[in-house]
Amino acid sequence: MKNIFEFNKQRSIDGNIEGAFYFVKRHFKPMFRILWKYNSSIIIFFLMSYFLYFYKYFGFFNMFGAGKANQFNDNDLIYLFAVGGLMLISSILFFPRFYASIFGYVRAYDENNGIVEDEKVHHYIKTKFWGFLGVSILGGILITIGFLIFIIPGIYFIVPVSIAYGVYFFEDLGPAESISKSLNYVKGNWWASMMTLFLMGIIVALIGAVFNAPVQIYILIKGILIEKEMNAALQTGDIVVSFMSVVAVIAQYMLKTLSMLSIVLIYFNLREKMTKEGALHKIDQIGKTNE
Repeated sequence: MKNIFEFNKQRSIDGNIEGAFYFVKRHFKPMFRILWKYNSSIIIFFLMSYFLYFYKYFGFFNMFGAGKANQFNDNDLIYLFAVGGLMLISSILFFPRFYASIFGYVRAYDENNGIVEDEKVHHYIKTKFWGFLGVSILGGILITIGFLIFIIPGIYFIVPVSIAYGVYFFEDLGPAESISKSLNYVKGNWWASMMTLFLMGIIVALIGAVFNAPVQIYILIKGILIEKEMNAALQTGDIVVSFMSVVAVIAQYMLKTLSMLSIVLIYFNLREKMTKEGALHKIDQIGKTNE
């Protein structure tokens, strides 16, 4: 009998974190296969825009290190802003599809007893794009207002806004309704939810630092060489560090899957506490088995 991962159940803080690692470990390949299958052109555009930005940015960085900042001209700045804008556009296009791919995989898995149909995930990618943007925009506004009023409300809103992605995706509500309902979910459960997000954030950041370390070491070494040798070839954009930076971005997004799964598990944990759907379903199945 196939071992099905159960989402709709109550979990402790360590249970949420352990569950996220367990599911990603078992489903990493099929999740990212589907992500690539339906988003390959967006991913290529996304990575190319990052590469172009890093190439120009580190070229500026090298010129500063060589004491030649006065050689910058308007065309250099226009180019930097242009590739920065391109990177922003690609991120806006990629972010909702990335979320929809991972959340869609989970929903397809949960609804079909562990069997994930690619077309089902594709359906969610197509239909959930704008809603994810809506949750992000409304959530960003709410958090910003909270920080402007006072820091504590801003911190408080981080949790329900994070959970709102799960509410939106799994309950098919609108962005505003999702945020409103997530505020109800976190009542009395804020600290445990926040601690889960905080601990997972630390874990992801520490692992991500391993991938960023080669970039930082390379930049440090090159900065020393520029200062000592003043070699003009060293002062241009650098393909190596740009490529390494893109690899680090890829690693960070892969690791972000852990954060996304922890959000999903927190959402199901809070929903189960409020509705008892998972427990009622188990009782119903026992009753059917005994008939």
